[in-house]
Amino acid sequence: MLEVRFGRALSEWLGGCEPTVQSLRSMAEQVERTDLVSALDPLIAEMKRAKTAGAVIEGESREALLSAYEPLSKAIPKAFALDDERRRREPIIVRSTLLQIPGVEKVTLDKLQAAGVMNIEALSRADPEELAQAAGISAELAARIRDHFTAGHSGPSSLISAPSRSQELGQLGSLVTALEEKHREYEAAAQKWTREAKVKKRKARRQRAEALLRVHVSLARLGEIDRLITLDRLPFDRKIDTLTEYLRAEEARQKHG
Repeated sequence: MLEVRFGRALSEWLGGCEPTVQSLRSMAEQVERTDLVSALDPLIAEMKRAKTAGAVIEGESREALLSAYEPLSKAIPKAFALDDERRRREPIIVRSTLLQIPGVEKVTLDKLQAAGVMNIEALSRADPEELAQAAGISAELAARIRDHFTAGHSGPSSLISAPSRSQELGQLGSLVTALEEKHREYEAAAQKWTREAKVKKRKARRQRAEALLRVHVSLARLGEIDRLITLDRLPFDRKIDTLTEYLRAEEARQKHG
């Protein structure tokens, strides 16, 4: 629904959502949450209609689906309010994405914040010259920022959510493997005192930090904001262990429904 609300969603995605929504309705009925049942029935009906309305959910089909979803977001706003969820995810995704770009430092983030462009929409649509002037950064860096936020994405909101949770979890698994590898390289270099070891240690520390930033983006796209906050308080060894445990639990959950 984040994709429907803010970006471009395909009707084929609804097929994967229907069993979950039907299951939620059954549970609501069992615990006599009539407000949820009343909210879910129109949504289920509009999902069925949207599946046959075209390849992309747009126009009247999009508006009808959003209208049917609105009562659900009012019934349980903490779980289903789209704007609130976007506000939780976006700052983390923007900051973590920016810090992966060569030339972007913490002072750059301060300049972009002061210019009022620390959001995906503004950064992905910015004219490099205008962004450079507004934030007091070079035009070259401004162009790199804009390109980084548009490359490989269908629109600004495609950075916010993961339409395929299983695919995002697979990507996260690869990131955790890379994070563990760079942490081992860092630890090995830290045990030595040669000049070469110091160079390797700096390189591994930088690569480890970049891998962690990508993990942050992936977790935010999955909506795991609280988990991400907890993760940041842990030492590196525990970060990796915690992420591995999470991925195993998610794999088991998907396998057994």
